[in-house]
Amino acid sequence: MLILKNQSLDEMLSSEKKHATSGDLFSSTISKQNPMYKCFWQKQDDFINLPIFIVPDAREIDTLFADVSTFHQSISPLSAYAHICHEIVAEQLFLEQKKVRTKAKADDRKLRLNVALILGEAVTGAFLAQKDLLTANVGYAACTQTLAASITRAANLYPKLNSKMIFERWELARKLTNQEDSVVSSEAVLAFLSKIEIKENDLSFTSLFLNGQVSENELFFELTHLFGLQDDATKLKETYNSRMSVFNSIVGKVEASTGSAEIKSACIAFFCNKILPGSMSHVASLKPYLSKYYDIVFWYMAFACLSSEFDVKNSMSGICYKLIRDIVRPFSVEERPTCDVSIDELEVISRVSMKASTLKPKRSRVLVVSLLPGVDVELRLGVIAPVKKVSLPDADFISNKKLKSLLFEAIDILNGTSRPDSRSGRNPK
Repeated sequence: MLILKNQSLDEMLSSEKKHATSGDLFSSTISKQNPMYKCFWQKQDDFINLPIFIVPDAREIDTLFADVSTFHQSISPLSAYAHICHEIVAEQLFLEQKKVRTKAKADDRKLRLNVALILGEAVTGAFLAQKDLLTANVGYAACTQTLAASITRAANLYPKLNSKMIFERWELARKLTNQEDSVVSSEAVLAFLSKIEIKENDLSFTSLFLNGQVSENELFFELTHLFGLQDDATKLKETYNSRMSVFNSIVGKVEASTGSAEIKSACIAFFCNKILPGSMSHVASLKPYLSKYYDIVFWYMAFACLSSEFDVKNSMSGICYKLIRDIVRPFSVEERPTCDVSIDELEVISRVSMKASTLKPKRSRVLVVSLLPGVDVELRLGVIAPVKKVSLPDADFISNKKLKSLLFEAIDILNGTSRPDSRSGRNPK
C-alpha cells in the first residue's frame, strides 16, 4: 500500500526551508503559491527519497517538468525516478486503494490475436520496405517498436483506456526522437484492431471468427461457398505437393469475383494459412497482393495464431513466445521506472535541449521512453535538428577581418605621423 501526500515540488524534494522573517522594511510579505501534487510514497524508504508516483493536475504537468529542468537539473528527467501520470491513468492503477490490484486472467485467444497484430505490422513493414523476407528473419527488436506492441501491452495493464491515447503518445515519441515515418500506416493497425475488438456495427463473419463467435469450420464453409472454391479447398487438404498451385488457383478465382476487398483479403489469407496451418512459413507468398489488400498479412497472422497447430514456443524461432512475455509482464506500482524519460517530460525537454547530458540515456543514441507507467518503447535517436543560433563567422573570416583591422590601424598611424609636418607651416625647399 502507498501513502498519499499532497506536496509541492520543494516539499517532495525535502529542499523547502522555513526562514524566520527578518523584519526588514524591504522584505516581501507575498508568499509564492507553489503548485501542489498528489504524491504516493512507499512505506519503506528506498534511499531515492522521492515519491514513487506523482499525479499532477493536467494543467500543472508542464510546470512540474519545467521547474525540475530549471531548478533541479541533477534529477532531470524526474520521470526516470518516479512514475508521473494523469489522473485517468492513476485511477486504473487503484493507487489510493488499500487492496492490492487483482489482475484479470489472461485470455488465450486474445493473447494470440495480440501476437498476430504485432507480427502483422512488423511483417507488413518489412514487405513495404522492399526487403526479401523469410518469416524467421523478422527481428524481435522490430516487433517491439511497433505501434501494436505498445497498444497490446497498454491494453493488458489499462483495459479501460482508449487505444487512441496510446497511438497519440507513440506517434509523439517517434516525432520527438526524429524517427523516419513508419511504412505501415497507424490507421491500418487501428483498423485491424477494431476488427479484433467486438463492435456492434461490424457483424461480418470474418470479424465474428476473430471474436470466437464463428468457428473455423463455419468460416471455411462460408468462404468456399461465397467464392465457389469447393473443389480447390478439397485439393488443398488432400494433395500436399501441389498445394501452392492450388492456392494460386484459389487466388485467381477470388480476385475475379465481385466480393469486397476486405472479404477477398481475408479469404486469400485464410487459404494461404491452410497450405501449412499455423506455421507462418508461407507469408512471403502474400507479398504480391499487399498493394491491393493492405491488411492481408494481418489476416494471415490472425488465422495462423488461431490455428490449433500454432506452437507459440517455437513459431518464428521463439519470437512469439517472447512477445507474449512482454505483453503479460507483471507491473507493480511499488517498483520505480526503468525508462530514461516519460513522453510528457520528453515533450517539455525537447523545447530546450535534447542533449545526452540532459536525458542521461542508459544506451548511446537509444532512448527508452515511457508512454504510460509500465509501457515503454525503445527508440534510436534520429538526427536531431540543430538549435537555431546566431551564426558565428568562420576562422578564415575572422583572420581576414583581423588583418584588415591591422592594415587600417597602420594607415592611421602613418597618417598621424605626417600631419605635424603639414601643420608646422614650413615650406619645402
